Amino acid sequence: MAVDRWRRADEFAKSEVGMTFVGVVLDSVFHMISESVFDKLLETRYPEKYTLYSTGISAGILTTVGISLAIYGRSVRYYVLQYIGWGMVFSEISSWMDMVRLSFEITR
Repeated sequence: MAVDRWRRADEFAKSEVGMTFVGVVLDSVFHMISESVFDKLLETRYPEKYTLYSTGISAGILTTVGISLAIYGRSVRYYVLQYIGWGMVFSEISSWMDMVRLSFEITR
């Protein structure tokens, strides 16, 4: 019988779900701060598309950080970072969808 590599949702411990939630919250806060900083920097340079660019840059940076934490956290010593990193990646999915929506609104 083959071993299933994926865990079912009921097999996750409360601490794993909590650490993933911490990653989602941290990503939301950092995304809000970084996007407002990039809005201010890009608003004068690209007045028509600065919202698209600031969302893309923020999402790209934080997705890279999340994936890096998830990969780095695969070691036994830093396993907490794995769940925080995947929480950040899951949180950025909505930012990437927002960026696609913004690109369609700007091109109309």
